Amino acid sequence: MKGRSLARIGLIFYFFLLLVTPGRGEKTQPFEPGEKLTYRVKLFGLPAGEQTLEIKDTVKINGCLTYYLFSRVRTTNPISLFWHFDRQIESFVDVKTLYPLRVTIHSEEGSRIKDREVELDQTKGVALIKDWKGEFKREFSPPAMDTVSLIYWLRAQDLRVGKSFLLSLIEGRNLRKVEIKVLKKEKVTTYSGNYSAFLCSEVASDKTQVKLWISDDGRHLPVKFQAPTSIGTLTASLTNVESAD
Repeated sequence: MKGRSLARIGLIFYFFLLLVTPGRGEKTQPFEPGEKLTYRVKLFGLPAGEQTLEIKDTVKINGCLTYYLFSRVRTTNPISLFWHFDRQIESFVDVKTLYPLRVTIHSEEGSRIKDREVELDQTKGVALIKDWKGEFKREFSPPAMDTVSLIYWLRAQDLRVGKSFLLSLIEGRNLRKVEIKVLKKEKVTTYSGNYSAFLCSEVASDKTQVKLWISDDGRHLPVKFQAPTSIGTLTASLTNVESAD
């Protein structure tokens, strides 16, 4: 009897460990809810605005557990005195795949205000887009991402120089196929410190592609962005990192 009791206790303890211990195949992400990243944005080398990236919480979308990602880019003084710009993106990504299921975009530029919502079926490759001009259905080659979810998805990848990733990117009311490539590893200086970072960029025929630097460490922090605009190149540099409590 004593032996059976000990065996039963051991079995219960074993199943308890299975419940509370991550599986061997389960991957730990380099980020968690509560993380907030702040950037200083410059245009022509002059202060122009601020950007924040946050993982606010986990929420359920259509029964699926997702990370609630939030991004905000806005102009600050003195630029905001004559040009108002404020774009907020909410991206709800599956905690396992990091593919977005829902994306909302609120944009203010001058006196114009625009809102757009995108519902994504990553299995069927279908996107339903709603905005001020109506509803639109688009098909895509999975996976599909917005600019915010793409950043976090890249952070979770095994980055190596020369490695490429194929995906569909949401742009306005359409989605287009893109190839993101890890071009090289280099030293990057930001307001928050110096980093060894992977330079990731879209493979394009022109030289105006968006560039993203991700730190070569356990956190894979997006430490710097560079994007072309109609009036010049915008550069966002990491100034502060707030971790979850």
